[in-house]
Amino acid sequence: MSSTHRRRARGLLVIGSAGSLRRAEELLAAHAALRPLRTAVAQRGGTAWRRLMDDAAAAILLADPAMPVSEAVEGTHVGDGDRAVPVGVLPDDPRAIAAAAAVQRRATPGSRLSTGPIALLSSREDHVRERAARLAAVLARGDAPFRDLPTGRVDRAELLPALAAGPGLVVYTGEGDARGWRGFGRIQSWELDRPGGAPMGALVSLSCSGSARLGSIRGLCEVVVEHGVAASAIGAISEVRREDDDTLGLTLAERVLAGAGSIAEAFAAPLPQLERFRISGDPLAPFIGACGSRAALLGIDAPAAGDPLAPVLWR
Repeated sequence: MSSTHRRRARGLLVIGSAGSLRRAEELLAAHAALRPLRTAVAQRGGTAWRRLMDDAAAAILLADPAMPVSEAVEGTHVGDGDRAVPVGVLPDDPRAIAAAAAVQRRATPGSRLSTGPIALLSSREDHVRERAARLAAVLARGDAPFRDLPTGRVDRAELLPALAAGPGLVVYTGEGDARGWRGFGRIQSWELDRPGGAPMGALVSLSCSGSARLGSIRGLCEVVVEHGVAASAIGAISEVRREDDDTLGLTLAERVLAGAGSIAEAFAAPLPQLERFRISGDPLAPFIGACGSRAALLGIDAPAAGDPLAPVLWR
């Protein structure tokens, strides 16, 4: 039996203060309906909970929102080799907890929702479009509804409301910084937080500094989780090499095609390319979108390469 299958048979470990665990009861109940669940009370800076990792498929660390994800954990995983466990840092914020619980309930037995939809966003640089084309070729072979939405072929006035409908998985690849993405005329984290929106299952930012902090500016991946825009997110805490984004993107696409349904499953092993990345939120948040998210993505006018373009309104 593979290590991935062993992890799926194990449960979730949630670590936090006594108060944060009480505030997370909604999320804990959603997980308990699906898998074995353990909780551990730990004070800030405590590490005794690490001894409980052997029985876990993934872990959530409930943390003060003021704490940078780069300081809360040392990487995307705790442990080494086959004993490595994906760990996400979930802000002790009611918006983050409610969003993670809502997304987890989409996987409840009897739900008619399934994996997807998946949106692949990319900036316009040649090397980025080449990477995006490789990812799209893999993701398009899967059963989940999928849209390839590159910069220059999508009107952001259509894109932002569709993302607020709560897709199962949103992948951005391209130029970025702590303020947000440079594609689509620049998208900053606050623009993804729309009133009445449904949370995304997961957001993957294959760009520089998606989980970094610049003074008072928090990286997009931290913000979308804290504000309840996404139940989980993964991004870099610094600049990253193009080759690492290439490898991680293709790994993600191939594992989604093979049936991975969450960040924890897609990145079950601690790949060396993940060294500068961190997971925010619930690593077991399913790649399952909200009701209406498929129609929202399908409704975006995105001409294929070679087709005539309508005028694009950046602002």
